[in-house]
Amino acid sequence: MKNLKTRDNFLEDSSINEMAKDWPVGSIVKFNVKFSEPPSNERCSSRSYTGDNWSAWVPAQDSNAQGGSFYMKITESGKLWLVGKVIYTNGIAETPNTYVRIKTKYAARPADDYKIFEKNEEDIKFKLGKSYFLEGNENGIMSGDGKSKTDVKENEYTVRSMSFKLTDLFDEPVFFLIPKGSNDVTRGFYMKSSSLDTLQKEFTPEQREVISEWFAKELKTEVELNGDNYNVTRYKVVSDRDETKGFKIGFEAGPFLSMADAEAFIENLKKLKTTMFDTSSLRAFLPSYGGKQSYTLDEMILLAKSNGIEVSMKKLLELKRGTVAGKKFGLS
Repeated sequence: MKNLKTRDNFLEDSSINEMAKDWPVGSIVKFNVKFSEPPSNERCSSRSYTGDNWSAWVPAQDSNAQGGSFYMKITESGKLWLVGKVIYTNGIAETPNTYVRIKTKYAARPADDYKIFEKNEEDIKFKLGKSYFLEGNENGIMSGDGKSKTDVKENEYTVRSMSFKLTDLFDEPVFFLIPKGSNDVTRGFYMKSSSLDTLQKEFTPEQREVISEWFAKELKTEVELNGDNYNVTRYKVVSDRDETKGFKIGFEAGPFLSMADAEAFIENLKKLKTTMFDTSSLRAFLPSYGGKQSYTLDEMILLAKSNGIEVSMKKLLELKRGTVAGKKFGLS
C-alpha cells in the first residue's frame, strides 16, 4: 500500500501552503501599487462585512502619492489572494467596505513608514476624521512631494488618509487632508502631525449656530443650521400660462434669498411695456421642493463674497454669542 503523508507533512510540502507561510493570518501587508496603475480592478476588490460578493475597489488616489496604496491586516491567506482589513491608506479619500482582497503578487512587507505608524498609533487614530480650519497660508501645508503648497483655499478640511512617502521622509506621521464633506483628492494636501497640532479645530455646535445667525443677518435671509451645513431659504418668481388670453409662455426666475427681494423683482418686471408673459400673474413663493438648499461653510463664504460681504475663516472664528434685538443669537 502506498505510504500516505500525515496532514502535517502534507501541509509542509504543499505549494499552496507555501504562500500562507509567507503571509500568515494576522500579519501586516502593504498593497504596493497605486490605484492609478491599471488594471486596478483585477488586483484589488472589496466586500461588506456580511456580504459574499467581491466588487472592484478603485478609489481616487492623489496623483502625487508615493509608496503604494494601503496597509492591511491579513484575515485569510492563500496562494493567489490575500484578504484583510485596511489599516492605513495613502492619499485616498475613502475606505472600502470592511474587507479587501488583493492578489498576492502585489503584496509587500511593511516598510519604515509602518514602523512610524505603529509608534504613533494613538495619535493617528485621534487625528483621522478630525476637521480643521485653514486660511491657506499656514506653515506646513505640503504637496505630495513634500514641497510647500500655496494654492490651498480658505476652508474646513478633514484628515482622511496618510502619506507613506512623506511619513518616512520626515520621520513622523504625515496626513492627507481634503475639503470637509468632499471626496475630491485633487484639492487635497499634506501636513505633518506636529503642524496639525497648531491649527484651529473644527467649530463647536454653538459656534456654528452663531455663524448661521451671522450669515442670516448679513445676507438678509433665513439660514438654519443642519449638522455641519447650512440650509438657506430660496424663493422663486413665476407667471402662469394663460392660453385663453393669448399668453402661451410662462416665466420663472430665482432663486432669491428673501421674499422682499422676490417681490421687488416682480415690481420691476411689471414696469416692462411689452412682454411675452402675463405680468399680472407674477407671484413670489417658497417652493415645497427646493425651497431650502444645503450649503457647506465653504459655499456659504463664497455666497457671501459674491454678494459683496467681507468674510473669512478668521472673522468667523472671532464671532461670539451675544444679544441682537429680535434674534435668539447675536454677535458681539
